[in-house]
Amino acid sequence: MQAKTSPPNESPSMRDITRMQAGLGGFLGRSGDGEPGVKTVWQGYTKLLHYMGAAEALNGLK
Repeated sequence: MQAKTSPPNESPSMRDITRMQAGLGGFLGRSGDGEPGVKTVWQGYTKLLHYMGAAEALNGLK
């Protein structure tokens, strides 16, 4: 069962979105890590695409 939550009042910044995506690629976001690199962002993007494909396939099973 999914919890019903309302969307946030403000959209996340581009920096926050990039760091979230990089988190999927293995970026830890510790205080001394700096900003994520291109490779980590790309790995996160690839994983996000796989998750989206899986969700789309599972929705087709209903």
